[in-house]
Amino acid sequence: MKRLLRLAHAVVLLGVITLTGCKTPLPPPLAKSGSPEIDVLVSYLVQNSQPNKRHKAVVSELTVPFIAWPSASFSEDCSKHLAMPTKDIPEDLIRDFCEKNSSTNRVLISGDLTNHLAALLVSDDALGSLFAFGMPVKPDGWDKFYHRYPEAGEMTHFSRVGFNKAGDMAMVYTHTTFHWLVGGSGRVVVFEKHDNRWVILPVFWAFSVDN
Repeated sequence: MKRLLRLAHAVVLLGVITLTGCKTPLPPPLAKSGSPEIDVLVSYLVQNSQPNKRHKAVVSELTVPFIAWPSASFSEDCSKHLAMPTKDIPEDLIRDFCEKNSSTNRVLISGDLTNHLAALLVSDDALGSLFAFGMPVKPDGWDKFYHRYPEAGEMTHFSRVGFNKAGDMAMVYTHTTFHWLVGGSGRVVVFEKHDNRWVILPVFWAFSVDN
């Protein structure tokens, strides 16, 4: 993941970019899991599923800190965004997301996630046993991963979910991986609640990149 991110252009991006012309399919009603964070994760996974493929979501059971780039400061990025909130990403949403993800402590994702969609929560120990020997040794970690989880499309990681005070907007960092060198991506996803559904907004949280 870190190698993949470094392959992108090393530029400094500040603020929020609204992606015009993007339309997201109407998501399903809220999962009603009893956990607002799980409801958001379920909605994201359902909206990003591939209907023509029989893939099962494979999700790390522990949240990951939002550290987009090894050389970037998360606290500095949060301060910059808090200084210039927008309608799409208001201050209280940014603040809750930043406070929840300012610590490197990882939080266990509730097993209730798997009650609402075809998904599998995977432990760090299980992943560690698959990828213990690195890339050069065949069968490598990804070979073992897809042997153990043949229905997996990719491996998904989530941060904690931030909410605004009204509870009708949410924000989460997610990254997915499926190959050593070229298979992966990471982004911050912003949601707004409409008609009891979490709708992904066409906005992009921009963060700092240092050479």
